[in-house]
Amino acid sequence: MQNGDARRAPRLKAIKAGQVIIVSTGTAVDCAIRNISATGALIRFEEPVELPEQVELVIVSHDIHIRANVAWQSGTEAGVEFEPGAVSES
Repeated sequence: MQNGDARRAPRLKAIKAGQVIIVSTGTAVDCAIRNISATGALIRFEEPVELPEQVELVIVSHDIHIRANVAWQSGTEAGVEFEPGAVSES
């Protein structure tokens, strides 16, 4: 681990339209995907959102759905870790 970065894969900066689907209710919340890697992403909301432990992240431009666990959340930002084999395309 170098520079105190605990990530398992390098993240690429991105600004993509996304949605977080709260699986238990089916509620979709718009977000911006700020950076993404093979193992997770940083997402930002327009206002604070209380997320459950598990969500589905949708990359809107590619209609890709990824099951993820919320690793951390602070204000309008959250870090999600993708579940292995969790990507599906519609």
